[in-house]
Amino acid sequence: MSRRKSLYSFANTLILIGFLLIFLSVLGIAMVSVLSGGESSGGVIVFIGPIPVAFGWGEYGPVLILIGTILFLLMLFEVMLLTGKIEKWMIENE
Repeated sequence: MSRRKSLYSFANTLILIGFLLIFLSVLGIAMVSVLSGGESSGGVIVFIGPIPVAFGWGEYGPVLILIGTILFLLMLFEVMLLTGKIEKWMIENE
């Protein structure tokens, strides 16, 4: 098996594991909500292209949305750093 095929296989496995973890997390949250008398708190941020769509409910909803937004900005910064765009921007603005 070539190196490229093994990397694709590994990437597909990671994607499958990610979807499985998301599914199990949603299922767990739904079960806890039902078992705790229906009271829940949560926040959801979905990025459709560059546009964030955020929903929050319950006592901790706004805090969870804020944490999710901060994590997204950190990931965006990391991607830009890894692709070299931040370095180019810093050199141009010196």
